[in-house]
Amino acid sequence: MSSAYPQRLDPPIDHSTTFPLETMTKGQRDVYQRFITVRREDRFNVHQPIWLALVLTRDRPATQLSTLETPPKSDLPDVTTTELVETFDLQYQRLRDDLIIASRTQWRLDMLPTSDIEANNAFHRRYGCMFGYPRSDVEKFIENDTVTCDWEGSSSLDSFDTKELAYTTFVPYQPADSVNGIGRAITAGKENRQTIAECADRWNLPALDSYANLLYYDELTTLTLL
Repeated sequence: MSSAYPQRLDPPIDHSTTFPLETMTKGQRDVYQRFITVRREDRFNVHQPIWLALVLTRDRPATQLSTLETPPKSDLPDVTTTELVETFDLQYQRLRDDLIIASRTQWRLDMLPTSDIEANNAFHRRYGCMFGYPRSDVEKFIENDTVTCDWEGSSSLDSFDTKELAYTTFVPYQPADSVNGIGRAITAGKENRQTIAECADRWNLPALDSYANLLYYDELTTLTLL
């Protein structure tokens, strides 16, 4: 017999991710594992699994995500940018078919410059602000007009041990070539490395911690050979 009262409807299940991400589902873990495995082969974007982890932990406001241009040697298929953002319920804006900017919030993406036809100083400042880069390092980038961090010939390195300098591999920007700039990058890099270790443990994703170790020792080797 039907009731005279309407049946209670359960509220819809909220599938959105709460940040910082404390746990991973098996599906999320499988996607991230695949992302780590195939991205090791892409030397231009080898840090992307680290930058994504820092977005999920709220230690970075946004990051670029790209799809491999060449098929991976691994038997695992590459992870598309759409698959990544949908797996972790991130907001994103597509820059081109194989490249997006991903963030936890839409308002952060709204800070993106509307045009890069003339990549002037205002463009770089807005871009740096959107990614949360230190203002002083953005200004140094504008001054040098470069996107690479070339340690060769830097007199600032003499103040630091190579084992300390190698932690700068965990900062997603070019540090200013000064004792203060590099010192700040080392401090930030150490904090980011610790965050990676902690979240890899919480997410039951030891491959992420191992991957960070590989990046650290790659950088240490490069610095040792200078």
